[in-house]
Amino acid sequence: MDIKEEAVSRCDEGDVSIIPTEPTPGEPAAEVRQEPPDLSPAGLRKLRGQYFTVRHIPLEACGHKMDVINEPRHRNCENCWWQFLNFHPQLVSTVDEAWREHGKEFVIRLRGRQFAKMYGRFMATVIALKEQEKNALQISESASQEIRQTESDGTNSIQG
Repeated sequence: MDIKEEAVSRCDEGDVSIIPTEPTPGEPAAEVRQEPPDLSPAGLRKLRGQYFTVRHIPLEACGHKMDVINEPRHRNCENCWWQFLNFHPQLVSTVDEAWREHGKEFVIRLRGRQFAKMYGRFMATVIALKEQEKNALQISESASQEIRQTESDGTNSIQG
């Protein structure tokens, strides 16, 4: 008995599953029957947990869980706001544009006082980090120039 005949005999006996077979060139593919999903209350809870549950990211520094869609629930946690605003660069650029064009009061009316406060802190930190990086780059460039000068002075004294 080949595989196709075995599948047909299983269907005749009431077995729901069909063994999928590879179709021959002139023959259509065999249909695979699947059991319907369990729609009992327990089955619905399992499906809901599988497809609709949102997993929040735990933050290492503060231990809070970050919702990537909504503003932080821990309204005064600077780390939560830092991570949230870093995660949404388009929001930051839009708010920055609104802040420059219309001022702080417009952002407060748009997003709220706490958002404006934390956004201001975020931008101050970003500016400070950029300044720090710029100073570190200048120090490393000046140090490399000093090294080059000492090397060139050293080679001249050896040759002379």
